[in-house]
Amino acid sequence: SSPFATTQGNISEAIGSLSAVLAECGYFKHSRHRLFLTEERTTLELLRSQNIAALVYYPKRDNIHLEKLNDFMFSGCPIVIVDKQTDCPYLNNVVCDNYDGGRQAARHLLGQDTETRVFTAAPLSETSSVRDRFAGFLHEMKAAGIAPDPHQLVTCCEELSDDAALSTKRTPFQQKLLAMHSDGITAIIAENDRIAELIFLACRTIGLRIPEDLCLCGFDDTNVSRSLGITSIHQDFAGIGREVGRILLSALKNPAAETEKIILPVTIVPRASSKKICLPFPSMIEESFLSCSKTAIAHGLPTREAI
Repeated sequence: SSPFATTQGNISEAIGSLSAVLAECGYFKHSRHRLFLTEERTTLELLRSQNIAALVYYPKRDNIHLEKLNDFMFSGCPIVIVDKQTDCPYLNNVVCDNYDGGRQAARHLLGQDTETRVFTAAPLSETSSVRDRFAGFLHEMKAAGIAPDPHQLVTCCEELSDDAALSTKRTPFQQKLLAMHSDGITAIIAENDRIAELIFLACRTIGLRIPEDLCLCGFDDTNVSRSLGITSIHQDFAGIGREVGRILLSALKNPAAETEKIILPVTIVPRASSKKICLPFPSMIEESFLSCSKTAIAHGLPTREAI
């Protein structure tokens, strides 16, 4: 059960590797995908009524509807939560190292003489993966002698979309990016590659050059970040699928198997969007802007249903 479309980001890689692991042992994967948080409870109730053998749950936020998951657990159905860390001791967890990802992104931009900010669309209290990335960022800031500052976290609460990025009439999103630039911010770390894509498109629309005016770093290393030349944190989605499959098969064979909490490593993939020495993207507006030595991190913007 996932709140996102399977084509979003690299989720399809995780689903593909999970399916391969299960198929080798004669199991078949059945997926239900929901795009709205309010439907997750209903989806779990429906899956419970279908007497499924195991559940892989990718929650949109930290609320995992534990009382519903308990119904699966009491019926002997193995459960694996992916992407969001949970402190529930009897639920299996497979996540990538979001904390270290935040550290790597911050360290990369600090190495280019920048001062960093974080841009969010949802409160940090709602999403553990985003919290962990921000915590890793703060770690590197402190290591560099930069004290925590409330301005390091920039929250954008309005719904973001292609229209918010591409509109020829100034949108709140575009205005926020312009204000950050005028305040001397010269780099943005996005919570994920979808956000990085929106920032890239918005900057192109409003005449901010990447990377000359704003360096940009995403998270997930999707095809979009690769095609746009956006620096990103690579997550091993195929590895997530394999680990999930291994845990499920182990639990199906041995209901008394120990609960597992797996954290997979991540790696930064530097690209043109974060290198000040690079020439402007051909499609960017050719204007002169003065560069300041500051950085901003952006995260938490809503995810498009499909990329």
